Amino acid sequence: KSAEEKGIKVRTFVEGQPPHWAYGSPQHVHHLVTVMSASLREVAGAENLEVHVSFPAKPNCYGMLLSFTLGSATNPEQLCRRLVTLTKDSATVGGPRRGPELALASAWQLALALRANPSIQPTADQKVRVQLALPLPALGKGHVPSDSNKMVLS
Repeated sequence: KSAEEKGIKVRTFVEGQPPHWAYGSPQHVHHLVTVMSASLREVAGAENLEVHVSFPAKPNCYGMLLSFTLGSATNPEQLCRRLVTLTKDSATVGGPRRGPELALASAWQLALALRANPSIQPTADQKVRVQLALPLPALGKGHVPSDSNKMVLS
């Protein structure tokens, strides 16, 4: 079911200027955002979810910062501990994980495979933020990559 059907408020924000070209897989990034959003909503029992996508520029390399901010009735410290435990053990095959916990583990492993720098922290406003800092090696304007791992971002 969609978030709207379940009464969950989802807001999305995009900030910053993406690079013109970058190496990477748009399908992997799309899959990461959709699976991470859905699984975090379910695992956290979220009442609302904010997804922020931003592009902080660094010399010779761009990044994509994905932030998932969860509003839940669960105590933020408890929820952080639960998410840390689930993601820490995400590489372990088997176990009692099913459904959204398994989806979260697979999304976490995809983020790590994409060389993301992840973090899970409570926020000052009693929410929980999951951040994934993804590197996006940029190409110069006018340079078109010849392989299938190109993303057109603008």
